[in-house]
Amino acid sequence: MLDSLRHRLSYANVVASLALFVALGGTGYAAVTITGKNVKDGTLTGKDIKNSSVASADIKNGSLLTQDFKAGQLPAGAPGAPGQPGQRGAPGDKGDPGEPGSARAYAFVNSDGSVDETRSKGVADANVAGVGNSYCFTGLAFTPRNVVVTPLESYRDFMVEMGVCQFRVVLSAANGFMVSID
Repeated sequence: MLDSLRHRLSYANVVASLALFVALGGTGYAAVTITGKNVKDGTLTGKDIKNSSVASADIKNGSLLTQDFKAGQLPAGAPGAPGQPGQRGAPGDKGDPGEPGSARAYAFVNSDGSVDETRSKGVADANVAGVGNSYCFTGLAFTPRNVVVTPLESYRDFMVEMGVCQFRVVLSAANGFMVSID
């Protein structure tokens, strides 16, 4: 058997076998003997590291920055303090006219019972009789259902009585008021 092996053995076969042995042996030796301690800091790049081979335990705490993460990977932090208010914006365009109000009549009544007809609609001096702090409304062209009174001095108390006259406004003191009638 050794004779048949010698007969087939040529110089090329010996050199090829020796080259294969050296190549495999050198790679195996390097894999076993070269560790992370033998690699200089900063010499490995992302291309040198196999994907998913670096785990959380391999990364020093606090060494990663926000830009090292994709959008949405980091939780939001606590809200910061509010900023300074901005400058006032330019005024907007004039709006469209509003719908007419639902009041059938309204009046600005002076403390003497006279009606300021420039600030009134559907109520005239003839419709109001004022005596002291009591103002009786009569002769309106409709039957009042709802009356809203706004005294000119907001601290004044008032009362509205329906059915007396058409309605009567009684203030705690003689005072002017606005009345809206529906």
